[in-house]
Amino acid sequence: MSIVLVGSTSGSITLQEPAVAGTTVLDLPATSGTVALTSQITTPKVINVQTVTNSTRASLSVTGSTPVTLTTFTYNKQSASSSLIFIVMIPMDGGYSGVCASDLTYGSSSAFGSLYYAFSGQDFVTVMQGQATLTGYTTTGSQTLTARYYAADNASSRPGNTVNPNSSDDSRMIQTVSTVTVIEYS
Repeated sequence: MSIVLVGSTSGSITLQEPAVAGTTVLDLPATSGTVALTSQITTPKVINVQTVTNSTRASLSVTGSTPVTLTTFTYNKQSASSSLIFIVMIPMDGGYSGVCASDLTYGSSSAFGSLYYAFSGQDFVTVMQGQATLTGYTTTGSQTLTARYYAADNASSRPGNTVNPNSSDDSRMIQTVSTVTVIEYS
């Protein structure tokens, strides 16, 4: 059995029962709207997942309100219409400032995202970490992701003494590595 719904001015829609016996239920919404076809529903698609690293040990300078580079990474953006998710882990040594502002830039993008670290007040390794999403940035190709820090109130500040510390900072350590996992999706 079929049900035919005739349009008010022209056309019709036929609701057809399944060929196989059973109980099939179609729940219609209680509010007005449009029912989308499966072909009309877009789902995000992962274009690329890549882990990029930087193991260069560097001393961190004190800054005021001018952003200073903490470390950099290179990622090759595949599609002009894609968005990027960055998952960031950056090891640092030495306690210096309890609070620093931090952000990311990618290529020629404006600053976005925010990174955080736990300050212990001790001269130990800590990790600056965070996750940020960049949307609407259309430039493709190999570009630099820069993690930066600064003091929003222009106070003398830095998140630690060294990024990517190694045995020259503490003989018990090996070379540490900053890591970013990049998820590019459309």
